[in-house]
Amino acid sequence: MKLFLNFMFISCLQTVLANNKAERLLLNDPALIMERLTQLENTVQQQAATIQTQAQEIHQLQTAVNSTGDMTPAFFAILTSNIAIGNAEILKFNQVKTNIGGGYDVVTGVFIAPKSGTYHFTSVVYTNGKGDAVVQLNKNKDLLVKGYSVGTTHAESHTMNAIVALQRDDHIYVQHRGVSSDAVLGESHSSYSGFLISE
Repeated sequence: MKLFLNFMFISCLQTVLANNKAERLLLNDPALIMERLTQLENTVQQQAATIQTQAQEIHQLQTAVNSTGDMTPAFFAILTSNIAIGNAEILKFNQVKTNIGGGYDVVTGVFIAPKSGTYHFTSVVYTNGKGDAVVQLNKNKDLLVKGYSVGTTHAESHTMNAIVALQRDDHIYVQHRGVSSDAVLGESHSSYSGFLISE
């Protein structure tokens, strides 16, 4: 063990002496100093080029975000499967075909106005022949228009339309009306859409 410790001490001492010798050689050798400075300058230039490229990419992303914000908000979503809805539940149209401005949230089924203005909304809701479909179109918590499809025959439908002034972050959604459970036909029959008419 003592022999191993002596060996380790000698190895460490040789490493320190070699490093000190290399540093002394560097300070005494102008050519080596110039070589190291050139390497350092090249590294700095490469990093500056990387920073410039990243700055250009950030600018492009900011431009894309700003131009998207200037686009006219519009969305179109459909229901892909039959569902039962009840107890004032919000109808979630689960397949988004268009969502310019990102206002429609597929998880909640709610459109949140990305900007203030006058909007047009349409919802078409079909029954699946196993019950009625009783829904309404709401602005925030206020009723805009009611819809009703009788469930005595297969695929009866109703359409709700509304033109409404919204402030930014107002909510528009299709909501079940009443306490019973209603049957809604999906399979791309029922849909919900809206778009900005004017600011």
